[in-house]
Amino acid sequence: MKKILALALAFVFILSTAAFAAIAENQVTLGGLTPGVSVDVLISKYGQPRSKHGDEWRYRDFTVEVDQKRNAHYIEEISTTERGFLTAQGIGVGNTVQDLTNAFGRPSEIESKHGKDEYTYYSRTGRLKMEFKIAHGIIQKISYSMRD
Repeated sequence: MKKILALALAFVFILSTAAFAAIAENQVTLGGLTPGVSVDVLISKYGQPRSKHGDEWRYRDFTVEVDQKRNAHYIEEISTTERGFLTAQGIGVGNTVQDLTNAFGRPSEIESKHGKDEYTYYSRTGRLKMEFKIAHGIIQKISYSMRD
């Protein structure tokens, strides 16, 4: 009886871990940036932003939200609606849902509102979140952030 129970629990565990993709944190990059990196890394790679509005810094192809509350300034969120600003897996705005699921697997969550879908993936540690906003089967916006 104990062996059957152990096998059943192992089977449930395997199914639950295979239910959605969890991405390694070093693969959670957008334009070569990862949430949590310092502002110094951002500036060394992309220079100064075109504009700053509080914690929001705007560049030509993307926007970042910077945590400036502590002395250690770092990127909290990276987002883009522009083509050519890619994930580590080569996915960007304009790619299809099929491209997305081929690269990342099944999302952790899918939310649908007003004919648009949002696919959410989490890093293996759960510390980082990736959101892909989709309309008519095409990625419209990508956001990577640190989870609250």
